[in-house]
Amino acid sequence: MRNFIQIAPLTTLIAVAIAIPLASLSHSVFAQSYKCKGADGKIEYSDRPCTPDKDVLAKPQATNSVSSKPVTSPMQQLQTLFTDYEERLCEREKLSMELDKANRNGDTVKAKDVWKPKQERLYFLNDTLIEFQDKAGKVVKVAGTDSEESASLRKYQRRLKDCDKNKSEEKTVEKNAEKSAAKPADSKAAPSSPTPSTTKLP
Repeated sequence: MRNFIQIAPLTTLIAVAIAIPLASLSHSVFAQSYKCKGADGKIEYSDRPCTPDKDVLAKPQATNSVSSKPVTSPMQQLQTLFTDYEERLCEREKLSMELDKANRNGDTVKAKDVWKPKQERLYFLNDTLIEFQDKAGKVVKVAGTDSEESASLRKYQRRLKDCDKNKSEEKTVEKNAEKSAAKPADSKAAPSSPTPSTTKLP
C-alpha cells in the first residue's frame, strides 16, 4: 500500500509564512512599547506612558546611544604600535645584520648548530615585522599618505635602522642625568681660612 503525503493548500502555506515574521515583528514592537493594564484587566500596548489610572506592566528599555569605548586618534594608535613593537623590531634589525655578516664570512655553514636558533628567531621576528607593517599600514591608509601619521611612520622606520645607536645615546643621556642628580646643589668649595702671617720681631 502506497503512502500518500498530504500537502497543505498553497494558501495555507502562504498564510503561515506571513504570520511567522509578523508574530516576531509584533513581539519586538511590543517589547519596545509600554504595557498597561486597565481597571477592567484589559492589557494595552502603547508608545506613550501609561495613564495614572492604569498599572504599568512593562516599559521600553533605554538604549545607550553613546559608546563607552574611548576613541583614539590615528596618531595615538601609531604611537601605541611603536611602543609595543619597538623592542622586537630592534632585535630583528640587529639579528638580521649579525646573520648577514655571518653568511658573508661563511660562519653559518661552519657552525650550523650555533646559528640555527638565531635563524629561527629571525624567521619569527620577520613575521612580527609583517604584522607591524600590516597594522601600521591600515592606520596610515585611514589618515592618508600625506598625513602626519605617514611621516611619523617613515621616521620611525628610519630610526629602526640605528637601534643600537639610539639605545647607546639613551643610556648616555640617562648616565649624565644620574651624574647631575648626584652632584650637591652648591658645588662651590668653601673658602679656606687665611693662614696667619708670621712676622719676625726685631
